[in-house]
Amino acid sequence: MVNKCINFPFISAYSLQCYDCIDIAKDSDEKNVCSKSKLDEDEAKYVKECTLGTCQRSHATALDLHAVTMTCTTEALCDAAKKACDDSGDDCGVSCCTTDKCNAGSSISFSFVLMAISSALYLALMM
Repeated sequence: MVNKCINFPFISAYSLQCYDCIDIAKDSDEKNVCSKSKLDEDEAKYVKECTLGTCQRSHATALDLHAVTMTCTTEALCDAAKKACDDSGDDCGVSCCTTDKCNAGSSISFSFVLMAISSALYLALMM
């Protein structure tokens, strides 16, 4: 999908595109509505223009339920959600990003893997 551009005589503005999806399922369900493959199958349904400037992906597991949300938000609200998740100690994660369709599963998973490798390397170097 191509960025939409709003042109005025001296002003151009590109709007950010974010996935907008919510999936709540039992751990044993194969539903996974917000998987990257399902999002790509129906971009017209799941890709939304984001004028707030930040795409967010959140996930949390409690009891036997797993929830995933992808949305458009502000940087401040996304940072607050990330801090609340980090401070809670719960099984959750929040990722904020600012490029088109960056809040899909594969890029977020890569970010968590990169963070884990960086943490392991830091700990190894500190010993």
